[in-house]
Parts: sequence; C-alpha cells; structure tokens
Amino acid sequence: MLYSYSKGKDEVRPFLRRIIWINIFIQFTFPILCVFTPAIASSVVPNQQELSAANIQPYTLKEGETIYSVAKKYGISPEQLSKVNEFRIFSHGFYHLRSGDELDVPKTSVLTPLPDKIQEVSNSHEKKFASLASQGGRFLTNSPNSESVAAMVKSTATGALNTEVQQWLSQFGTARVELGVGKNLSLENSQFDLLLPLYDKGDTLLFAQDSFHRTDHRTQANMGIGARHFYDKWMFGANAFVDYDLSRNLSRAGGGIELGRDFMKFGFNGYSRLTGWHDSPDIEDYQERPANGWDVRLQMWLPALPQLGGKLLYEQYYGNEVALFSINNRQHNPHAITVGVNYTPVPLVTFGVEQRQGESSNQDTQFKIDMKYQFGVPWRNQLSPESVAIMHKLAGSRYDLVERNNNIVLEYRKKETIKLYTFSEVTGYSNEHKSLGVSVVSKHGLSHIDWDAAGFINAGGKIVKNGTDYTLILPNRQSSGEDSNVWTIKGVAEDLNGNRSNESQTQVTLLAPNINKNYSSFTPAKSSLLADGKSTQILTLTLKDKNNQIVDVNEANISLAKSGIKSASVSALTRKSAGVYVVVVTAGTNDETVTLTPSIQDTVLSSAVVT
Repeated sequence: MLYSYSKGKDEVRPFLRRIIWINIFIQFTFPILCVFTPAIASSVVPNQQELSAANIQPYTLKEGETIYSVAKKYGISPEQLSKVNEFRIFSHGFYHLRSGDELDVPKTSVLTPLPDKIQEVSNSHEKKFASLASQGGRFLTNSPNSESVAAMVKSTATGALNTEVQQWLSQFGTARVELGVGKNLSLENSQFDLLLPLYDKGDTLLFAQDSFHRTDHRTQANMGIGARHFYDKWMFGANAFVDYDLSRNLSRAGGGIELGRDFMKFGFNGYSRLTGWHDSPDIEDYQERPANGWDVRLQMWLPALPQLGGKLLYEQYYGNEVALFSINNRQHNPHAITVGVNYTPVPLVTFGVEQRQGESSNQDTQFKIDMKYQFGVPWRNQLSPESVAIMHKLAGSRYDLVERNNNIVLEYRKKETIKLYTFSEVTGYSNEHKSLGVSVVSKHGLSHIDWDAAGFINAGGKIVKNGTDYTLILPNRQSSGEDSNVWTIKGVAEDLNGNRSNESQTQVTLLAPNINKNYSSFTPAKSSLLADGKSTQILTLTLKDKNNQIVDVNEANISLAKSGIKSASVSALTRKSAGVYVVVVTAGTNDETVTLTPSIQDTVLSSAVVT
C-alpha cells in the first residue's frame, strides 16, 4: 500500500514515519503477547458432549493451585472451567477459589483443537492490524507535524492501557453503591466503595479500599489499606485510612480493627485530624476543621433467617462546636447511638433503616439501599436468595468492605471579627483626666462599646467618649482604705453585625494625694480665748493639691502636733466634708499659747496659734 503526501514546511520527516510504523507494530504485537497463553489454552476446547454432567468429576484445589492452573492442567480456559461449574455456588466467587475448595473438572484432559477459535482470534488481530494500518495511512496523508505524531502515539497507548486495566479490574474485589434516601427523596448521602485484594492466599488477605461520596454538600474521597487473617471460626483485621475533603482541602487519618465470625461483625475506628482551622464557606465569620473522634459498631444476622440483620453503633467526637447531626446544631463533645435493621433479599441488594439518637433530642432517620457487586461472582449467584446465608458467614464475608464513617465530621469556631484593646492599667490623682487607650479592629465596623464600671462610677468617676477614644475622669480619693481606690473597668465592643469582641480589662488606681502646702490652709491662723475653761475655737483644715483642687484623705492619715498646752484641751480631728477637717480647742484656766501643726505623710502644713 502506498501513501502520498504534499511537501511543505510541515513535511513529515522519514524518522517520524518510522515512529508511525513502529507504533502500529507495537499495537499489533502487544495484544498477541497478552493473549498468547490463553490462546494456546483455548486452542483445545471440549465440545458440548465432553463437558456434560457425565464427563465431569469433583476436584479439590491443592496448596498453591488456582482455577487458572487447574484449567491449564485439563486443557481448557478459565472461562470454560467456569462454565463447567455454572450450577455450583461458591461462597466467595469462582475466581477467588483457594486451596481446600471443591469444584468440578473434566474427567480427562481435553486435547481436541478448535480451528474456528484460532481463526477467530487470528481474524480479530488481522482486523485490528488492518484498522491500525488504515489509521496510520490516513494520518500520514494529512502531513502531520511532530506534535500530532506525539498525540497519536499517546492516545493509542493510553487507550490500550485503559482496556487492559479495565479487564484486569473486573476480575477482583467488591463494589458497593449506597443510595441514601432522605427528605424530599434526596440522594445527597450516597456513596461508592471499592475493595481490591492486593494479596490473597490461604488465611491472609491484604487489600486496598477506596470510597468516593458526596455528603453534606461536600465531595470526599477515602483511601485505605488493610489486612485480615482468618482462623478456624474467627477473623481479625486491621486497617488504616486517609480521608480527604476535596471541596474544603481538609484531611484526617483513621485506623481501625475488625473482628468477625459467622453472622457477626465487630469494628472499632478512630479518627484524627491532619489539617487545622480553615475559613468555613457555610457559616460567615466561622472556621472549621476535622473533629477527632471514634466509634464502635456491631452487626449481626439471624442464622435461621439470614436475610434479616441488625446494627448497633456508638460514636463520640470531641470539640466545642461539633456538627455531628447538622451544621446548625453544633454541640460540645457530642455522642450518638444508632440502631438499625436491614433486609437482604439477594446478595446484590440490601434495604435498611437506621435511627440515630443524640443529646438534647437530636435524632436522624435514614432509609438506605445498598447495592453490593462482587467482581468475578456470576450474576445468578448474586441474585440467588440461597446465597444470602453464605455472604454472612466467615468465608462469604472475606471481601466485605470495612465499615467506618467515611464522612469527615467537622468542628467549628467563631472567628474574631472584632477586637477591643485598652490600657491594662491607668493611675492618677483625683479629678485628673486619663485616656483609656481604646483601639478597635473590626471587619464589620463598630456599633458601640459596653462598659462595666459600676464601682468606679459609684465612687464619682466618669467615662467620657472623646472621638474614637474614651477618657476617665478620676473620682476623689476614698477615705475607707487603699483598696477602695482601685477599680477594674471592663469593656466589650460590638460590631454592626452584632458580633462581640473579647473582654478588655483596665485597672484604675487612684494615687495618694500630693498635698500642696501653699494651696492648703489651717484657719484661723491666730485666735484668742478667755481663760475661763469653757470658751472654744474651731480650727478648719482644708487640703488641696498643686492644681488647687480639693484632696480628700482619711483623717487617720493626718497628724496634728500640739505644743504649749497647760490646761486647754484639743479635740480629735474630724472630717467635715471632702478635704475639709475641723478641730476644736477649749480654753483652760491658765494663760497659755497653744500651737497646732497638721502634717500628712511627709508634708508639714501651716500652723494655727490659739492664745
């Protein structure tokens, strides 16, 4: 066959044409190599009479044997051996038989060739070669450049690889499609699970399990590996998973153990977050992260009626605002108990209803339809009611999916959208004006600030708004002790959306007064009394600071020095009003000059003389 093409700047070079033909050659030879062995095996196929019931016998697999080696031993293909056993029911599928299992085989090795079968395979590959050659010819006539050649090679190779993978995948594992029917017949809580054996020999099974689902409007994937070991009547397993929320970039790790026997399965799972806080797209001004938790579950079926089963689940999660039931019903360290019943008419389909009960009357009811497909198991077995009992026995549950909560339960917390800052401490003297140092950082603006300062205000202090700041007007000093001159002012800011800030606290300390001698007075400075033993003179002490402001102190802190007293008497100093104190001098019967000198702390004030 000749191919023509036009010359130009995109002319195909000779080595590109070689690549085309090499690709065609590979596409032709690769399927031949892949099917070479089964083609030989299928070249000797029994006719219908040879595979009749009279010509078959039971056979028990020996250690290390598989259905493939037995098929080869008797000169037939695995598919033909499966046809021989079409009326047998295997607990875990024909293609998963292992040593000790019994199956039917031909009584003698069949060596009659089937030319038609060989011709069919040959014709198939001839057609494929012709198709590839034709495609290559059309491709060359279009004067392809190097990028087109690469694209063709990539496309052809990818298609072949996908075909081989799909054919291999269809022989193994267990797939489950779970349809969750909730309110308004929503299928939101549905999921797809797949278990693939990685190593399956004797009493040991190593497997991988993947899940893809959309729950709570979030697309999630779960990837895990596990191992199971089978004893005479028990199975013990362990597994590890990584759960990833594709919608939120959240992830967590999980680990679990399994214990099983006929008509019973027990499991424990733990969940631990791998990612921290992220902004939540569901609730404004909130953050979310996976919640840590665990669950324990028990499943049982009635041996007398294996179609009917029950489920008991207890789950516990930790956090201040965990959405175990719904995002609008967040709880602190919530837990829940789930009770369910299920009915399995045939292994392929299970119907179930579950009731979950939590704290504070939280509850949830779900109706479920599970479709469980086992690769390699004939459809008639998966639709046979007689096979239900087998699937609940230990041998039949070998490839069951790990039961766990694939949905990542989330914990939430409120973001700080508004913050209030004030000075931690303010000190000053009576009647001074002091700034509180108010500063507000808010996403939604500031509405107002609520102040808790009852003690400060009752003592005569004031909080006055001054632009964006607030000013304290300090009260007069209290005379009942030092503790009475210390107050705590608390403030909480609120934004325009009603969000409230953290509480800010400021300690206000009123300092002991700095008495000014020049502005303070003790009057009258000089006075006279008759020495009659009964005349009196009232002396008034007024205390002021450097700003000529009244200073009120406890009279116990004022000392009064006395001199020149013979028969006169002097009363105790008493407080008349804030910063004003009086003392009474009573005349004696002698001529005398009484001098009184008040002092407070280290300040000595002016004296008053009574003669």
